[in-house]
Amino acid sequence: MKTAVAVVSIATLVAIPVSLAQYEITRSTIDGGGGTLAGATYTLSGTFGQPDTGTLTGATYSLEGGFWWPSTPATPACPGDIANGDQMVDVDDLNAILSAFGTTVGIGDPRDAANNDGVIDVDDLNVILANFGVTCS
Repeated sequence: MKTAVAVVSIATLVAIPVSLAQYEITRSTIDGGGGTLAGATYTLSGTFGQPDTGTLTGATYSLEGGFWWPSTPATPACPGDIANGDQMVDVDDLNAILSAFGTTVGIGDPRDAANNDGVIDVDDLNVILANFGVTCS
């Protein structure tokens, strides 16, 4: 009898970590398109371009629905020339930053010149000031 109890106890202790290793984030939505991405260990199914789910988080993972933006914007041909594309960093560009200072903008907005964080702040102002007076070709 003690052997049977020991075997059941060991089997239970072995099964618990295996069952705990399984994790899943499930959400569904009806949208116009979708697909599945698969790698060596993970598979992710979802819809394209739908920001309706928000951020799903667990203990060590998070998943954001919607469009995927680049983590850093492409470097512009003329850093700091954000107002009108005239290949000069001038008072027009400075005014564009100052008039939007402290506001939130969409990802990829040219006024968010420093780090594409969606906030017009001192980092973006510094890009303009560091390049002020530069003429790009």
